[in-house]
Amino acid sequence: MKTTEKISLKLTNNTPIKQSVSILGGQQSSFENANNNVLVQWDISGETFATNEVTLKLPTPITKLYTGSNIKGVVESLNTMGVATFSYEGTIIYATNLLDEDVQTSNLCVGDEFTFFIGSGFNNTTFAFEIDAARGVLVGGDFTTYNGNVSNYIVRLLEDGTYDAAFSIGTGFNGRVLVISKQTDGKILVGGEFTDYNGTAANRIIRLNSDGSIDGTFVYGTGFNGSVSSVILQALTENTILVGGSFNTYNGVIVQKIVRLLNNGSIDATFPTSNAFDNDIQLLKLHFSGKILVSGSFANYKGVNYNRIIRLNTDASSDTTTA
Repeated sequence: MKTTEKISLKLTNNTPIKQSVSILGGQQSSFENANNNVLVQWDISGETFATNEVTLKLPTPITKLYTGSNIKGVVESLNTMGVATFSYEGTIIYATNLLDEDVQTSNLCVGDEFTFFIGSGFNNTTFAFEIDAARGVLVGGDFTTYNGNVSNYIVRLLEDGTYDAAFSIGTGFNGRVLVISKQTDGKILVGGEFTDYNGTAANRIIRLNSDGSIDGTFVYGTGFNGSVSSVILQALTENTILVGGSFNTYNGVIVQKIVRLLNNGSIDATFPTSNAFDNDIQLLKLHFSGKILVSGSFANYKGVNYNRIIRLNTDASSDTTTA
C-alpha cells in the first residue's frame, strides 16, 4: 500500500521543493539540474520528488513523521516551519512538511527515536504483556487482529513491533486473555476467559511452547470453571505456579479463587484452598520474603475477615506477622 505525504526538501540553493508523492517502493535515478547540482529522483507511478542527498534510502514502511507514527529512525532537525530531517542508521533520508492539518508535532523533538512499528495496532483492548527477551513481547487481550494480521486474543511482536509469524497460534483463543507469564525455559502460561485454543479444549489456562504450540507436559484436565486473572511462578525453580481468579474448581477439585499447581499442572496439596476466598481475586504478587500478596473483591479468607487484601504464607495460612 502506498502512503502519500507532503514532502518538503531543500536543495543546495535552499530552494524548497514541495510535492505530493508516494514514498513506499519506486525506482531511483540521478540527474543534473540547470545549476549542475546533483540530485536524486525517486519515481513512483509517474510521481517524483527530488533531493540533493545522493545516499537516499527509504526503509519500508514509512508513513508520517510525528510522535506515535509508524516509522523507524531518529529526528535530526526540526525548524519553526515544520520541516524535519529524518535519518535511518546514520543516513539522512528526507525532510517532510509537518504542518498538514492531520499531523500533530507538538511533542516532536530533535533526537526522538521511532523504533516501534504498530501500523493499525490492535482492534480491541489489550490486558496482558510479557517481555520475551529472545523475541520481543507477548500481548494478550480482547483483540482479534494486530496491524491487519488475524491474532485471536494473543500475539507475539518482534522488537520493532512487527508481527512475529514464527509464533504460530492457528485459530488462537476463543475468549479474552487476561494474563501471560513466561517461564525461564521459554514456555508460556496463559490464563483468561477462553475455553479453547486452536481447536483444543483449554478451560481458562494453558501452557504454550515458544513457537505457539501446546505444551503437552502441562496437564490441566477440565481446567477452571471461572476466569483466571493472575498467574505467577512462585519458586525460583519454577516448580509451583500460583493461579488466582473467579473460579471455584480446577479439574473437578474445589479450589476457591486460588490454587497452587505443580509444574506438570497437578494441584499442589501442600497449599490447601478448598475453603479460601469468598469472592474474586484480581492480582497475586510475591513478597520478597516468598509470601504471597493477594488483592481482589473478597471480604473473607477461610472464614476470617480480610477486606480485599491479604498476605499468605507459603502453606496457604494467613500471615499475621508484621515483619
